[in-house]
Amino acid sequence: MARPRKSADQRQIMRIKVYCCKAEASEIRRRAQRRRCAVSEYLRRCALGRRLPSATPPRNLLARFQLWRVKSNATQIRQALDAGRIAPIPRDRLQRLSARTETLRERLRQSPPRVEARHHALTQTGRVALALRVNRAERAVIAARARRAGLSLSAFARRKALGRRMPARIPELPKPLFDALFRTQRQWNAIAHAVNAGKTRVVDGAIFDRFDQLYDEAFRVLS
Repeated sequence: MARPRKSADQRQIMRIKVYCCKAEASEIRRRAQRRRCAVSEYLRRCALGRRLPSATPPRNLLARFQLWRVKSNATQIRQALDAGRIAPIPRDRLQRLSARTETLRERLRQSPPRVEARHHALTQTGRVALALRVNRAERAVIAARARRAGLSLSAFARRKALGRRMPARIPELPKPLFDALFRTQRQWNAIAHAVNAGKTRVVDGAIFDRFDQLYDEAFRVLS
């Protein structure tokens, strides 16, 4: 079967010039060499958003689900408390638990904060023009991404190629910590079921302390 013919926008090759100082050009060439591709191809892939930072690790997604279940269990226990079906416990502990589960869920899909170095390109001598070859359709994609970022085509491609303002790799939650979270979630689930079935009227405060320890350890690892 013959390959489908490319559209006119895909056949026509265009050049986009990327202006940068000598130090930036050297860094872009070094990065392209490390990826074993030509400078033009490296610039094109960066500008089009191809093979860029990975998504949230699968274990983090599972951990987020377990935290959602903990928050759901806490809501059931609060409802039982409101209905007078269990012995009084401090409401601020339940509120703190719900807030912390949501905060940790968000942290599990974020990159760690990092300090970005300032680049003073104008203070460096010399200016170099690198070029990337794209077809008309690819240029339109890059132009749209540059507009959303509020940058020119050249500035957008340069920043992408140099890795500036790009999300860092999202750290994965270690398996021992994930296993501890899973066990804690099962304990919360058992308590919620017992409360809903009227089998207990007491919620052990130690389970709040265990979750706080888990929360602090997870934030330390993910930062």
